[in-house]
Amino acid sequence: MKKVKVKIIQCGMLDEPLNYNIIKKFKSSAFEITEVEEGVMLENMSNGYDYSTYEDNYWENKIKGNDNILTFVITNVQLDENHYARHLSHKRVIFSFRQILPYLTEKHIKLENVILKALYEYSLVFPELRKGYENADMWHNETRGCLYDIDGVLSDIVMTCKKPRICVSCENQLLHKGLSAKDIETIKQELKKIKRSRFLDMYEWVQKHIMLSMFLGIAFPFILGLFTSFVYDLIK
Repeated sequence: MKKVKVKIIQCGMLDEPLNYNIIKKFKSSAFEITEVEEGVMLENMSNGYDYSTYEDNYWENKIKGNDNILTFVITNVQLDENHYARHLSHKRVIFSFRQILPYLTEKHIKLENVILKALYEYSLVFPELRKGYENADMWHNETRGCLYDIDGVLSDIVMTCKKPRICVSCENQLLHKGLSAKDIETIKQELKKIKRSRFLDMYEWVQKHIMLSMFLGIAFPFILGLFTSFVYDLIK
C-alpha cells in the first residue's frame, strides 16, 4: 500500500492546543505527514453579533490544493451545513473542532486521536476523494464506531473516536477499491493504538453502574477477608 503524503495546516487559534509531535510521530502504513504549517490567519467573518459560517468557497480561495497530497486543514470555526468536516476539490479537507469539542472533552477523547482517525479516514479513499459527499460511497448514516460514520448527530463523534475501527461493510468496499486483505488487517491493528486510557474506560463503566460498583466495593473486602481466613486455616 502506497502511503498518502499529508500536509497539515492549522488556520486560526484552537480552544485546546494540539500536540503535533504526537501526530507526526505516529507510525502509519496509510499516510505520512510531510509538513505541518501553523499560524495561518483567518479573515474576520463576524457580523457583529455572532460568527458567520466559513463557506466552502472561502476555503477554496484560501487554501491551495494539490492532487498529489492530502491537504488537511484544522480550524475552530463554523463550516457549511454545520458539518465538522468538508471535502473540497484537489484533495483538500477542512476539519473544525468548533461544534464537536464539548463532546470530545466531556468524554476525555484526545484531540490528537481525533485527527489521526480522520487521517486514516481520508487516506484510505484518497484516490476517490472529491468535493462533496455525492460520490463518496464509503460514508454511512448509521453510527457504528467506524471510520466512515457521518456523525449526523454531532455527539456521535465520541463513539467514532473512542476506538475507531472499520466496519464489515466498509472493509468489503475497501477490498473492492483495491486494498488487499493484508493491508486492511494492518490498518485494523494500527487503529487499535488510537484509544483512550483503560483508566478512563473503567471510570466511565463505574459511572454507568454506580449501584453495582458500590456493591462490589463493599463485598470485595468481605470476600477477601473470608478467603484470607480460609487460607490461614489451611496452613496453620
